[in-house]
Amino acid sequence: MTAVIKNAPNNAEAYFRRGNAYSNKGMYEETKDDMSRVIDLDPDNKLAYNNRGVALLCTGDPQSAINDMTRAVEIDPQYVMLIRIEGWPILIFMN
Repeated sequence: MTAVIKNAPNNAEAYFRRGNAYSNKGMYEETKDDMSRVIDLDPDNKLAYNNRGVALLCTGDPQSAINDMTRAVEIDPQYVMLIRIEGWPILIFMN
């Protein structure tokens, strides 16, 4: 994906895929960077907010994670999140 991004720096899908690959490798700082770029390019991408939220949670920023996951649900109210912070389940949904 890095080669695709180099040739097409505004390709949100390439950043999204690379960010997912980083996440799968536990590279959460890189995931946050790529998902932030996706959000810059495609501000209504609920999955990018979700994935950045997971990376934020994994890097010790639970409040920002909740903010991102809440934004994902604001974009699509049918998108419901269940996350655990310090062992407590938190359900995020819009009504």
